[in-house]
Amino acid sequence: MNMRIKKLIMAVICLAISMTVLAADNISIKDFRITRGEWKIVSVELNNEATYVAFQFDVYLPDGYIFGGCWPCIDRVPESTTSSFNQQDDGSYRVIAAAMEGQPIKGNSGEFMYIYITPKEDAGLGSKTGYLRNVKVSKADGTGFTVSEIPFTITLIDPSTVYIKNCTREYGDENPVFEYTVEGGELDGTPYMWCDAWAGSPVGEYTITGDPGTCTNFNMTFVGGTLTITKAPLTIKARDYTIKQGEPLPEFEVEYEGFKNGEYVYALNTLPTLSTTATSDSEPGKYQITVSGATAENYAISYVAGTLTIEGPDFIPGDANGDGKVNVTDIVEIVSYIMGKPSNRFVFTAADVTGDGDVNVTDIVSVVNIILSNPSREIDEISL
Repeated sequence: MNMRIKKLIMAVICLAISMTVLAADNISIKDFRITRGEWKIVSVELNNEATYVAFQFDVYLPDGYIFGGCWPCIDRVPESTTSSFNQQDDGSYRVIAAAMEGQPIKGNSGEFMYIYITPKEDAGLGSKTGYLRNVKVSKADGTGFTVSEIPFTITLIDPSTVYIKNCTREYGDENPVFEYTVEGGELDGTPYMWCDAWAGSPVGEYTITGDPGTCTNFNMTFVGGTLTITKAPLTIKARDYTIKQGEPLPEFEVEYEGFKNGEYVYALNTLPTLSTTATSDSEPGKYQITVSGATAENYAISYVAGTLTIEGPDFIPGDANGDGKVNVTDIVEIVSYIMGKPSNRFVFTAADVTGDGDVNVTDIVSVVNIILSNPSREIDEISL
């Protein structure tokens, strides 16, 4: 008789020997969900403290399910292991495996055997119970443990359709966490969804795509969503300025708030235009500096006006004609004003030396006193 066959027979005989159960040693199989047309790979796990070289168990499937075969997990079961399965009279399938060289199952926890299961076309939706029975695990000396029955639940579900939700974000932002809804069978895991758009992608619409991700569902269909990237808000504000009456208008500038991705003015298709109704000769007061005309592909632009403040010109008390000196010509200017014939050079605030809001003879006297108090005056100029 072939030596390998002899060893396999000896290992099977060992399984029949009365065995000692170690409390930490156990075999388990997880509940799972499945859809019609799907072949499900189901893992059987062994957690053990002792070292085992052979095992067997019977697979009892509920009505409506088909056993498609089995094979060892090569990460745990030695390469020399011989395995087989055959159908029993009661419809169950007996799985037997033994290591030919007496090599133990590797490690102390995890998958050690896979079984292949599929539902029949007429299988009904819902949950049914399957069993692993007559479980026997043996060490090289014939000791080990047995388990009479290990139940597990098979749930037949409808195919799943995943609808990815549409969403919106502003240009320059990161993509949101994509969400979805499910019709049909509940998902066993989490799908993965992605989109080609990134923070620098221009305004527009982008397709959100999905795949099963960690889901173990077999029949899954994805309906893609749409990510809409809208323009980011950008505020353009005119700066404020102050000048004296008669001074030239400044070159107006703006400030920007809202650029994304490190962008600046170069992101604008058209630069803004600034304007005001004031001129250098406008009366003292406040004038609006308006901003308009900017355009950009990825920004929704709003404007904030600035303020141009025109202050009255600086003056010297008594300098009624505004020539920067106080002399007899200013007295002549004041007299002309009092007589109702002011020149276009007349500066009222400078002529109102007394500050009473009226220009009259007392202001002429004040101007004379200013001239007389000036050491560098030319006395001959003082005449009325």
